[in-house]
Amino acid sequence: MKRNLIIISLVALFCFTANATNLFPDGDKSATKNNMDSNVSIKKTWEFYSAIKRPTSEALADESNYKFGQEAGCLHNLFMSIYVVREEVVPGDPNRRTVIRKPIIYNAVRNVEKQMSKDLKGQNADQNKIEMDFVHVLKVAISAFDSDSASFENALQENKKDSNALLEVFRSVTLTDI
Repeated sequence: MKRNLIIISLVALFCFTANATNLFPDGDKSATKNNMDSNVSIKKTWEFYSAIKRPTSEALADESNYKFGQEAGCLHNLFMSIYVVREEVVPGDPNRRTVIRKPIIYNAVRNVEKQMSKDLKGQNADQNKIEMDFVHVLKVAISAFDSDSASFENALQENKKDSNALLEVFRSVTLTDI
């Protein structure tokens, strides 16, 4: 009886230590995450292939009232058509549901857009710089849709509360034209 109790105790101890090493493979990261300040510098860079060209004058004419400019308006419409899909719940049923593809990237772009809108309303904001930054964010998001973006999404997920850190993650991406 004592032998079975010792074996069960050893197996339980082994299972506990195996789970602990799976939860924290590089040590306890929760303490270091709380000590990080909000001015995070992103060390990793990503490279995505981009086939995005400058929109035609006809497409730009349709987007005359977007708050970040005409080019950003065209790219925002493209971004929304790629990431947001309306699909039927049941074939034949008129009800539809909205599906967001790659929700981490989608939510990060929306978070950056909200922050840039607030910055744009501020008196000391440079409108051209904000427009160029948002165009770059949209180009990165569109290019990341068809790419292997797991580590990029992890970086966005880690910084999801801080829109300035999200913008730095987007800025650390280089786009290579195809």
